[in-house]
Order: sequence, then C-alpha cells, then structure tokens
Amino acid sequence: MNTNLLVIGASGRFLAESAARAGWRVGAIDLFNDHDLRNACCQNTRLAPGEYPAAIPALAAKLPPGPVVYAGGLENHPQVLAELAIHRQLAGNGPAVLHTIRQPSKLAALAAAAGWQYPETHATPAGLPTDGSFLCKPLASAGGHGITHWTEDRLQAPAAYWQRFVEGIPLSVSLLLGRKPPQLLGLCRQFNGLSWCHAAPFGFCGGVELPLPLPETPLRQSLEQLLQQINERTQLAGLVGVDFVLPRERGGHSPRPILIEMNPRPTATMELIERRTGISLVAAHLAAFGWQSPCPSPPQGDHGYWAKAILFAQNLVTVTSELDQQLRLTIDQTRAAEEAASPLLADRPVIGSQISPGSPILTVFASAATPTTTVRRLCHRARQLNKLLSSAATAGTRI
Repeated sequence: MNTNLLVIGASGRFLAESAARAGWRVGAIDLFNDHDLRNACCQNTRLAPGEYPAAIPALAAKLPPGPVVYAGGLENHPQVLAELAIHRQLAGNGPAVLHTIRQPSKLAALAAAAGWQYPETHATPAGLPTDGSFLCKPLASAGGHGITHWTEDRLQAPAAYWQRFVEGIPLSVSLLLGRKPPQLLGLCRQFNGLSWCHAAPFGFCGGVELPLPLPETPLRQSLEQLLQQINERTQLAGLVGVDFVLPRERGGHSPRPILIEMNPRPTATMELIERRTGISLVAAHLAAFGWQSPCPSPPQGDHGYWAKAILFAQNLVTVTSELDQQLRLTIDQTRAAEEAASPLLADRPVIGSQISPGSPILTVFASAATPTTTVRRLCHRARQLNKLLSSAATAGTRI
C-alpha cells in the first residue's frame, strides 16, 4: 500500500499533522515550512512568496508519488490544481467542481434554495455609495486577505466584486460530504481583524468552537437545509467549510443566516474539532475520495472546547532559540489539567526566520469546558505572548 501523501497550500501544518496521525508519510509544500510542519513530514519544501502558486507543480514532481490534499488558497488557482492532477490523484475538489461554487451568483442561488440570505452583490462599483457600507472583495482571496471597505480613497481593484457589509456574528460550519451521508461536523465563531492579534482588518486570526445547535432550533434547521442543498446542487466532496454571518435577534424573531463564502477544502478552524474529538479529519477527507488511511484514529471522546489565535508581527521579527524557548515556557506554565498534552503553541517559525510586519508569527491554543472560559484563557495567553514579544523588542532582543 502506498502511504505517501502530499500536502500543499499556503500553510500545511494542520493537514500534515492530521495525516501523520493517521499513518501517512507526509510530504509538504507551503509558504512557511515551520518547526511543527517539519516534525510532521518526511519531506518538506518552502515556497518563496513569488513562487506561489506557479512553482507548485514542478516542486511536486520531485516528491514521492501519492495523492495530494490542498489547503487554503489553492482553490483560487484551478489551473494549478489541473496541472497537479495530470500526474497525481487529487484528493480534493477539482477545477470543474470549484467553478460551480466560487462565483457570487452561484452562492446567491444556493443560499436562496436553502432559505438563507445573501448580501447585495455587484460586479462593478458603479453607482454604489462610498461611505464604507460596501466591501471591495478580491475574486481570488482567502482568510479575508485584501478585503476593504469601499470608500472614496480606495482604488478600483482589477479583479473584485462589491458586496454590502452585513452586521452580525461571524461563524463557520464544517461539513463532511461524499460517500457517507453528509455530516455537520462542528460550528465555530470566527475571529477576524482582532486588535489583540494585530491582525489586518477582516483578516482571519482564529476562532473558538461552539456547540452545535440542538436539532429543534432554527439555526440547526437552517444548517441542515444548507447541507442538503449543497449535497444536492453541487458535486463537492470531503471537508468543506461555510462562512456565514448570523444577524442578531430582534423582536423575538430568529434571523435567517447570511451566506458569505464556501471553502471547498479543509479549513483552519477544523483543527479545533479534531482536537476535541481526537479524529483525524484528513483521514475522513481522504476517505470521501476513496483513500483508506493506514491507521485512522477512532473517536476519543469529548476533550472540551478549543480555540486558537494567530498572532501577527507588528515589526520585523527575527526568531532566536532564546526567545523561542521563552515563548514555549511562558505558555506551558499556563497549561490547565483538561488541556492534557496537546501543544499550546503551533506554527512556530524555525530559528533564524525573519518575519515581516503584518505576517503571522505563531498560533496559540486554549481549551476549557465552555467556549466562554476557553476564549478568556486564550486572551490571557495572547496578552502574555504579546507582552513578551514587546519587551524583547524594547530590550533589543531579536525575536
């Protein structure tokens, strides 16, 4: 049995770790090649920003044969996926499937069929107000990158669409589609543009898992209706994430969810579900495309609710062994009994890495019996890390 698996994307750490837990020999190509990715892989390659994504097929050809799973960002480059599929089996949704769900008009029709809302959307800004009530969104984007309020001082983007800004709670639901009946795996509240993460406006910077609503509740019914429509109207398979906004309840009426985006591949918040359940979600994703993992992990019970925060650099950061150790020791001192042995830091850059302002430094995790307690614990840890980074920079220590 061929147990080689190739993980490709802007960041492949979570997928590589999940696949390794299921017994795969993982090779990876991503933009970071961080410490944790190296530990999970047999072979790994770091892409320079200017090489992404055009250089991926040539680099993939140098790695051992096996299926390929792609992470966030590559859904915007169907031509790269098509080239990869010439020589490898793609364990993911291909270009033809992506075409059916990446267009705003397709999403609007899907939302309407499920009884959801979809924001007012335009192909050009002609006649739209420039008071910030509309967003300018790149057609090819991931993680909120490049989204801005549309105002008079904004230049028109060459490949974008304009969508009315909607107020509410930003959420994401994780789905598993394919050979088995479609499943709702979990629900997360998303963190976007948080100041304590130093994230860019609208930039994804983490999230916290929430309990799935009970079957009789309006939100659960809405989620199941959307799942049914996705299953019937698209050919999506494997792990799929859906971003949406839940308007705040007014006048005692349950608001209809507002569909924002569909991610036709594993998403960054899915690792929170994996930490809680102990199940390798990459193994489940591969199974949906007909690939049996060498040793898929069984459920391990409820491990509480998990949250993560991605911390971004405010200044140029150079990683040293001294500060890497300080970061790990600082966080380990806060570990709670219910967090067991799960790493509380991830995506740690390798010693000597230089991280430019606005780029992610690392990810910090927390877990507790309730989402509220989890977020409180996460915020405390983020503050400690930010304080350590700030004091080190003030003292002239290279970070």
